[in-house]
Amino acid sequence: TADHIVSSGMLNLTEWSNLANMRILLRKCFDACTIGAAVNMLSSKAPKHREGRFYYDPSWALDEALAITPYATLRHDYRDNDMTLYLRRGPT
Repeated sequence: TADHIVSSGMLNLTEWSNLANMRILLRKCFDACTIGAAVNMLSSKAPKHREGRFYYDPSWALDEALAITPYATLRHDYRDNDMTLYLRRGPT
């Protein structure tokens, strides 16, 4: 375990990427942290999509995070193609 877990783009390549694997990754990251986890992924709302990449729907991602913890936040405001979910064990 660790205080914080960070996963950046781990499931962006289509060979490994799908909703089931992302659901597992979110759960494993949260289970391994004592304070919080941050998981970065490509957004389906990106203006351009590259072949060979998997893009996740932001609404789906936030719903998945909220199913794990009520202390979830989605940041979708820092790059055109990225988003990051923050899953915390308690309020900040």
